[in-house]
Amino acid sequence: LAGNELTVHIASYLKDPSDVMRRFALDVMTRLKDPRALGVIVRAAQQDSDWWVREKAIEAVAEINDQRAVPHLVDLMTKEPDLRLACIEALLKMEVAAAAPHVAAILGDPRSDRDARLRAVHFLAAFNASAQAEAVRGVAADEDLRVRKAAQDVLTRWSISFGGGADPVRTLSQLDKLLVAMVEAEADDIIMTPERPPYIRKVGKTIPLAPTPAIATPNPPVP
Repeated sequence: LAGNELTVHIASYLKDPSDVMRRFALDVMTRLKDPRALGVIVRAAQQDSDWWVREKAIEAVAEINDQRAVPHLVDLMTKEPDLRLACIEALLKMEVAAAAPHVAAILGDPRSDRDARLRAVHFLAAFNASAQAEAVRGVAADEDLRVRKAAQDVLTRWSISFGGGADPVRTLSQLDKLLVAMVEAEADDIIMTPERPPYIRKVGKTIPLAPTPAIATPNPPVP
């Protein structure tokens, strides 16, 4: 009801000793989207002792969408591997295409986890950052099938060869393709039975993965 009049009062809770209270304070800050709170939220993202609080602070920065925060997000993304995914999501939401070189740089950093690498490729694709093709090519043979597929799809769209001995995803076996689809759907299990389409189990629900059965067509009999 009070709107941005609450900002100064809620900001004081970012110093509360309770992690839970600081998280709730950032939830409110995210809804208020008050640019006046940008400084204190950025400090929470940089310095708070609780990882979840820091991630929530980054989300709040993205909602405020003030370009003054961009250098801080880039710095956090570069220095803090655990916050890379949240920073990339924020930069994507804020449509900061100029951050493409910095996002591309984390693809070659062994500290980047697979989710961060995957989102980095999506970021570069979203802004058509073909100037960063060499970084994308570096993950075209990534150990994670999702990252590999995303990188190869982007390179194909940019008409750039995979290079580096990358194995095109399209040469994977039918089973491997189903497993990739399962991972992309964030499913828990895949269920296959003869003459029926494959199903996945996700959050306790069973749903079809594909509209047609993934079975081989038998060879016609020889006359």
